[in-house]
Amino acid sequence: MTEVRTRGAGATAVRPVRLVDTDVHSSMTRAMMVERASARWRPHFERYGLRTPPITEQYPRARNAGMRADSWPEQAGSIPGSDRELLARQLLDEYDIDFAILNTLGLQDHNEVPAFSAELSRIVNDWVAEEWMARDDRLLGAINVPHEHPDLAVREIERRRGDRRWVQVLLPSAAHDALGSSRYWPIYEAAAGSGLPVAIHTGGLSTHQGTGWPSYYLEEHVSYALVMQHQLQSLVCEGVFETFPDLKVVLTEGGATWAASVGWTLDGAWSMLRDEVPHLRRAPLGVHQGPGMVHHAAAGGAGRAGTVPAGRPARAAGGPAAVRDRLPPLGLRLAGAVAARRAAQGDPRGDPGRQRVRPVRPAQGAGGGRAVIDCDVHCAPAALGALAPYLPEYWRQYIADAGIRLTGLPTAYPPGAPTTGGPAPAAYETLRTAVLDGPDAPRLAILNCLTLFETHRNPYYSAAIATAVNDWLCAEWLGRDDRLRASLVVSTLDVEAAVAEIDRLGPDPRFVQVLLPVRADAPYGNRRYHPIHEAAVRHDLTVGIHAWGRSASAATPSGFTSTYLQDLAGNAQMAQAHILSLVSEGAFARFPDLRVALIECGFTWLPPLLWRFDKDWKSVWREVPWVKERPSEYVRRHFRATTQPAHLPADAGQATEVLDMVGASWLLHASDHPHRHGPGAERLLAALEEPARTAVLSENAQAFYR
Repeated sequence: MTEVRTRGAGATAVRPVRLVDTDVHSSMTRAMMVERASARWRPHFERYGLRTPPITEQYPRARNAGMRADSWPEQAGSIPGSDRELLARQLLDEYDIDFAILNTLGLQDHNEVPAFSAELSRIVNDWVAEEWMARDDRLLGAINVPHEHPDLAVREIERRRGDRRWVQVLLPSAAHDALGSSRYWPIYEAAAGSGLPVAIHTGGLSTHQGTGWPSYYLEEHVSYALVMQHQLQSLVCEGVFETFPDLKVVLTEGGATWAASVGWTLDGAWSMLRDEVPHLRRAPLGVHQGPGMVHHAAAGGAGRAGTVPAGRPARAAGGPAAVRDRLPPLGLRLAGAVAARRAAQGDPRGDPGRQRVRPVRPAQGAGGGRAVIDCDVHCAPAALGALAPYLPEYWRQYIADAGIRLTGLPTAYPPGAPTTGGPAPAAYETLRTAVLDGPDAPRLAILNCLTLFETHRNPYYSAAIATAVNDWLCAEWLGRDDRLRASLVVSTLDVEAAVAEIDRLGPDPRFVQVLLPVRADAPYGNRRYHPIHEAAVRHDLTVGIHAWGRSASAATPSGFTSTYLQDLAGNAQMAQAHILSLVSEGAFARFPDLRVALIECGFTWLPPLLWRFDKDWKSVWREVPWVKERPSEYVRRHFRATTQPAHLPADAGQATEVLDMVGASWLLHASDHPHRHGPGAERLLAALEEPARTAVLSENAQAFYR
């Protein structure tokens, strides 16, 4: 695909390829598919149709079904993408496109018997070949395959082998399993053997595991990038590129700006966990030099690099500093608007205290220690017996009869993993020796007990354990040291009990936030959780969303993984999903004083998330009329993230640029004791200058917590 041959006046002219559109959608109506079905399957198709509804029926698009208003053919019953001549006029001819790759969607989320799935793929591929590629030399195709049945998918790839008009194999970004799973490896082997890239396109069997189903198309569309991030992590961590070194992957319509953050996260975690994935002989960021990213307008940067449309003046090239000037931290605001706002409100990076005037209350008579507030220090009872004094007799007997025990969250913190660093302190004396004594002791430390994350799904038992943990914290920790604060734990399985627990202990100034797991049954913007948010606001408590959760809940948007490395990295995608939910579902419109801390979920993913979130909101704001500002504005005001894990690039200059885009005012210092995350925290502090360093170490927390 390096040159174009044109014929005319008896001669053939050759010129270099100037423009290739790698994501153009051709679409078949059901009538078209039935007409092409074989005698064996046509009756089945007519009687039963397709079993799985398309994602657009679950999340309808606000205007014109998400299509160009003028892309609907005049012929009755036609849909956008079904008329080749109209598409040629509107796209190929209008923009003088040399080649366009047809990605025919619609089968990605089907769930049919194997033979019927293979028939559907054949129908689509034959239609593309006969009605599109055979009639226009500019059109190239992506092979649809029954991906959930790899043996049949390989057969379809082999059928198209040798036809150079087919340039890639098409897979959905969401499937029954993560795409790194070995069950899909025959497809990769066949594609690589045929010299074809695999194009992973947004869509497919949306399962929304990990955080549950969103409510609006805005959340759904922005979250496509989160699913794509997980699939990249899966392909790398499962060793796909080590097994098939010639395989090329194109990530299509899922954005691209997030790729660096995912690479830094994987590299940082791999440096400590490489013995778990011995097949990864190099750091993940260098395993496969970047799968291709197809830019869509929603990704925040569509277009042809290095070209300027006719009549438009060329823009002077600028480096990262120029980018930061045009895109101030956490949003897509114009520089002038930012300057005007800072003049009126003050620069939040320079004076984060102006954003909230109620600080973490200083300990009475406390002295000594660094002027540091540690926002994530772990403690946990060593056994349920430690909670027995705080449990009613019924639950003590229930625990004894059922043989229930605490496991210490081994799926979140494997006992032998270098990242675990040892068990969480079970006694105050252990914590005092390790954290609170000595010249580096923090002035204040916030205790996070994750014991409730490992309780089973009996809502009454979960609520009883929550109450016991909170009373245990009061009696055996908070009452022994004025430097300690704590997160109040509640059961997400019984919202009414959670609200009662917040009302019971919310007035106690030693509790500064309500702790929730990042793995959830539904995103936290969902209305079912609004009573918890309301109670937190009523008592001026922050809501803290902490990494991990019940091990029976999937760690990623696309299901369970086979390595701890993927689980660890997956916390970032789930945290982002909760951001999308809380903003899109109107939590901050209803509770304008709600504050949310993201704990142990990273933060370098923030700028690309907000770029996409703001851009998508501009298109579908009618669906969420209560979101009256750009989503990035809500995130700047209402969210903060802890500094561990700080998966930053090793290059000091790049680390500084990342922190400038995130904004130092958005970060809360955390040691995450006793857990370890490598040198990221040291890189972070080294990259910060005053007053930003002091803001991160103490002032941000003092302003954010009560």
